[in-house]
Amino acid sequence: MVRYCVRSALSAALVLSALLVTGGCSSQPTEGPCGSGQTRPCHVVLPGATGDGVLSCISGTQTCGGGEWGACQPDGTIISTSGFQGSVDSNGGIHTLGATPSACPNDPCDPTCQYFSSDDGGVGLTPVDGGGGSYFTGQVPLSALPSGWTKVNVSPCTGPSDCQFDSQCVNGTCTLASPGSKNWCSGIDFTAEAACTEGAKNYDFPICNRGSQDATTGLLSVGFDMNPPPSPVCAPVTGGYPSKGSCVVDLSKTPIKAGSCLDIDPVNLVNVTSCTGVSVSGNRDFFVNYDKKIAECNYCDNEGMKKSGATCQTVSSSAYQTTTFTVNYTATCTAPKVPQWRALAYVATTPSSGGTSSDVKFSAQLGDVGGDGGAINLGTAVTIADTPTGGFPSTCGLFGPSPCPPNLTTDFGGNTLAQRSLLKLTITLTPSSDGLVAPTVSTWQVTYTCEDQQ
Repeated sequence: MVRYCVRSALSAALVLSALLVTGGCSSQPTEGPCGSGQTRPCHVVLPGATGDGVLSCISGTQTCGGGEWGACQPDGTIISTSGFQGSVDSNGGIHTLGATPSACPNDPCDPTCQYFSSDDGGVGLTPVDGGGGSYFTGQVPLSALPSGWTKVNVSPCTGPSDCQFDSQCVNGTCTLASPGSKNWCSGIDFTAEAACTEGAKNYDFPICNRGSQDATTGLLSVGFDMNPPPSPVCAPVTGGYPSKGSCVVDLSKTPIKAGSCLDIDPVNLVNVTSCTGVSVSGNRDFFVNYDKKIAECNYCDNEGMKKSGATCQTVSSSAYQTTTFTVNYTATCTAPKVPQWRALAYVATTPSSGGTSSDVKFSAQLGDVGGDGGAINLGTAVTIADTPTGGFPSTCGLFGPSPCPPNLTTDFGGNTLAQRSLLKLTITLTPSSDGLVAPTVSTWQVTYTCEDQQ
């Protein structure tokens, strides 16, 4: 009999569920000939999570292929907790990952499994940040504000509390922000530009972050009113405000990075999680973070406006760029064994903005190792996983759920084709179409086994 163990920390809940499923620890059945496609139950032995040496186990299934039983595949979902990461330097380049394979500490199905690890501290990957972004705005000059709004900005201004409408005090004058403007204060600093109308039914209310810190968590409230409040005012929480409805923006889903602006449409519910009682017809005043639920370094520049009839113009500045990272992995096996590339696991995030999602794609090529240690004889690049465009989830573990993990043997065309010593992995990170949000990859893992040549 064969007993499989894995030396990774598992939660007490997972160990308990394993015991409930199997009723105790057992072993994989004795090896022997089998018919193709035949299945049989098996058990994988796991060490206890408490570290006291108590063993527990998970039930699974083996499938026969080529007259031999495959590895025991657990029925439960196990997400990979260890892997290898890359990091990005100031020039947007990837740091070299560890080149020495180690035994997989989190794969109980195959004790011969090998994986690559890194020592970069788990910084992760993200596209090159050009700052700014593109968005729609009414671009109404301060001099063209409707009657009443002209009194909101103080003239001459003396400091941050005197200027609204995405402007700041420069030499005594409230001056509109330039595309990509940030670092107005230390932290998050929400502002609001002039709103606009696209056609008859599409509305864009631009919310900006002119601080030094990205706004990535929390629920941001946006309130709407007919007339501007008295000047100066910092986030009006009294006096019946807002009288024309409010919206909520989930910053974890649509973050606003420093120097960026995000368009919300309260009518068509774009980039908002909910809106209540909103009326946007005619002139409208709106306040970002009017209830002060998100900490800011300046609450006094959060007001914006929509002037009736203002049409949309596009403001563009440098934004996140599509970025590609590559790294070569060399499998090492003792003759006569040869490498068999097996699986890919990863953890990524793919936030959305402007109705489109960011994207992460993994592709790979197989080849040989040249005399100088470089890659030679590289084959055709094959897409291994694509999230979310290709239907893969953002977290893809070694044990599912389907379609995870991507099967490298199958993707490369079978056992013989997947038995090359070098794998060149390419990770392509694509921001949302407006460039305002970017995906990240925090961990990923490639596994292989050493087997008899097919």
